[in-house]
Amino acid sequence: MRDPPYAEFGNLLAMLRREAGIAQQLQLAELVKVSQQTVSRWEAGVCRPHASQIPLLARTLQIKATKLLAAAGYAPKMMVASFDKPFPIDGLSPQNFERFCQSALEYLYPDAEVHIARAQGRTQEGMDVDVVFPDGTRHTGFVYLFWHT
Repeated sequence: MRDPPYAEFGNLLAMLRREAGIAQQLQLAELVKVSQQTVSRWEAGVCRPHASQIPLLARTLQIKATKLLAAAGYAPKMMVASFDKPFPIDGLSPQNFERFCQSALEYLYPDAEVHIARAQGRTQEGMDVDVVFPDGTRHTGFVYLFWHT
């Protein structure tokens, strides 16, 4: 014989109810405004609460709703980013391109100090980048901006 579809949730709910000092299903039912039969079906794993009922149930049992949501099979929606096309780097303004380069270098070298030197006075089609590592090693370079401002 197969386990009920929500057996894991039912076992968890029964355990949490007892740990919360709620001795009977009827008591929990009254607190979350459902029938005793509904709580019985939840704990038997035959069915599960609606996702909208989980927050009240969690507050009543004094636990985080995410624990109950996961046990009931309400997985959070995953966001998937597709990188099948090149990053539109040419769509960045010169200032945003500088920030992008600085952020990328800081991410790649978290222990290093990254400095972007901005030339003043004359038009410069790029930027000087200075990366200084904790041991004193320094890497300096020029990043060419491939668009004209």
